[in-house]
Amino acid sequence: MDHSILDVEVVREYEKSSGDTASEITRRLEISRQAAAKITTKIAERGYVAISPSKMHGEEKIVETTKLALGYFNSRGKASRSVEERIEVVVGYNQLARRKRLLEKMGSKTNPIMREYFKSTRLRAGSVKD
Repeated sequence: MDHSILDVEVVREYEKSSGDTASEITRRLEISRQAAAKITTKIAERGYVAISPSKMHGEEKIVETTKLALGYFNSRGKASRSVEERIEVVVGYNQLARRKRLLEKMGSKTNPIMREYFKSTRLRAGSVKD
């Protein structure tokens, strides 16, 4: 199963934004329409999203996650919790909590340093709007 980080991020955004148009989600993800169309087509072919015409926005498309995608995120969540539990046994609750807070600060898209990092990695991939 090949899942790039951006593919998973796009599927997750569709999951959170059920009923939004592809264009609205593209703007929130700060990726080009071309990149979004390519990723959406790929994840639709894999069965993670369903694409249908928008009743309200003419040529726009509505993209919704499928049961397969929800199952994928559920499995990922269970695996993540299992790993966390094993780490907690080794390092202890307080150390794990401290590291989680650090990772949250580092990984936050609202953190200016990390926002620039995310933007620069997408720019190298040629998929960010300026």
